[in-house]
Amino acid sequence: MIEGTEPKVDEMNRKLFRYLNFYNFVRPHQGLGYKTPVEKFEEYIKKLQGVHHVLNENKGLTN
Repeated sequence: MIEGTEPKVDEMNRKLFRYLNFYNFVRPHQGLGYKTPVEKFEEYIKKLQGVHHVLNENKGLTN
């Protein structure tokens, strides 16, 4: 590496954060049905909440 051209850690961290933000919140993924990872995760959480609600309702039926 040429002297004085070493990347600054803060600058690299900012660039990495921006890319990860883009990758997870903005960029649609073909493997996720053209949704972002965050959109897919939110769908998963909603499904889990629905299952949790049903399980709690069924608790009263078995007691």
